[in-house]
Amino acid sequence: MNHPDKRAESDELGQQKNVTDLFIRHFGFWPQLSDRERDLLNAHTHAVHYERGAQVHRGPFDCIGVLLVKKGQLRVYTLSEDGRDVTLYRLFADDIGILSAACTLDAVTFDVYIDAEEDTDVLLTDALAFRRLSMTNIYVRCFAYELASKRLSDMLWKMQQVLFLSADRRFA
Repeated sequence: MNHPDKRAESDELGQQKNVTDLFIRHFGFWPQLSDRERDLLNAHTHAVHYERGAQVHRGPFDCIGVLLVKKGQLRVYTLSEDGRDVTLYRLFADDIGILSAACTLDAVTFDVYIDAEEDTDVLLTDALAFRRLSMTNIYVRCFAYELASKRLSDMLWKMQQVLFLSADRRFA
């Protein structure tokens, strides 16, 4: 007969292994973390479910942390002073949202808003823990800045296309 406490403990260990497997696959800095840093990352990462239409990140009013999308879709956008929005990019399964943790990156001052475009499951590593890791581990800091610069570079390229190419060339 299975003891309920043993089953719960086994389920918890299985979930933790799944989370660790996701970290290994998506966080290139994982091999360079000490056991203590891995424990910190695991302890401050939790599964979150966002219903379609939910506001995930509220720009300058928020710094939730790093999002690893397990399933669903998030829309990342910016707002003008008069409330108009422009979609910058979307995050899908296996994408990492770093700009929701921009407060952890001193050189990134770009605020974004994030909404769930459909029911979405993520692993959320809280901002304070991620900042602590990035301050003490150069590999984490490098990973974060590379990811942020890639996102910002992609956004700049798209803006250039919109601003400088004629409509017929953009359509083609």
